Formats: sequence, C-alpha cells, structure tokens
Amino acid sequence: MQDFAATLASASGTQLTAQDIQNYAKNPSRTQVVKLAAPVPVELRYETIVVEDGKLHVYRDVYGLGTNTEDNLRRVLETYGVRLEDLSEQERSQALDALKQMARDAHGNPTDSATPQPRGKSKTGNVTYNVKGQKEIVIEVAALRGKGYPAPVNLTPPAPEPKPTPAPKKRGK
Repeated sequence: MQDFAATLASASGTQLTAQDIQNYAKNPSRTQVVKLAAPVPVELRYETIVVEDGKLHVYRDVYGLGTNTEDNLRRVLETYGVRLEDLSEQERSQALDALKQMARDAHGNPTDSATPQPRGKSKTGNVTYNVKGQKEIVIEVAALRGKGYPAPVNLTPPAPEPKPTPAPKKRGK
C-alpha cells in the first residue's frame, strides 16, 4: 500500500515523501487523506493469474479466495488464444507448480477454491509470505509472447510548460 501511495503521489505531481508515508504508516488504523495535485485514473482488480508482456505472473492469493486454480489458469490463457496443452511440458509444469506455491493467503495459510479461508488479522498485522518469501512467480511462456497487459508505463506527469515571458515594452523617443 505504501508503494501504491508513492506511485499515486508521483503520478499526480503531489509532494509526498517516503518519510510522510512512514509517518502515516505508524497509525495503520487511522485513515489518511492526501489531496492529489491532479486526478489519476486507477482501476483496481483482484487478479492472481495475469499475463503481462508475454509472461505469466502468478501472485499470492492474499485474500484467500481460492483463485489460483487450474480452471482460472485455463481461462486466463484462453483469453489470449492459448490452451494449457499448448504450453511446453516445462512451462505447464512450472505454471501448475506456481499455482500450488501461490495458493496461500496473507497469513501464509493454504487457500482452497471450495472453502475460502476466514479473514482475520495476523498476530503481527503484517503480511506473511511462503517459505521462499515470494509474492509472485513469473514464467516465460513462448505462446504468450507479445500478449497480455503492457508493461507499466512511466506515470510521471509532464513538467509544466514555462510561461512565455512578455516582450519588453518599447519606449518612445
């Protein structure tokens, strides 16, 4: 969330330092409001299986909704005209293994599509990761080259154009 806040501030041209964000984070139960200098269009989605720039990304199922399933993987691939069976044996094995590894909620508990895990706070309030500390697994898939979401773009707003300086007034003789 802190990275997201920094990205939004930067994209809107709002002054928000890392120290400001750290200070806000000291009181996580309090809602912080920062007025952005300019609007930033944002679309938030909960997708744990994503194709981005020709690579398959499998993210942790932090909400425990059981989204990292073979059925969902098949749906995502089919969106790009690729079937699971079209992947090489190695790519298919990596993808299915990634689903298993990333099928963990924010507390590190396994998730199951049939029985979403109850939500609750961890003892520390922090997000935990699997044994390897991974939040995502990225797999190169030949059949997906050139497909998927584009890579993130530089959201830094353009610098304001300088105001033209008026020409000096001519004085009559």
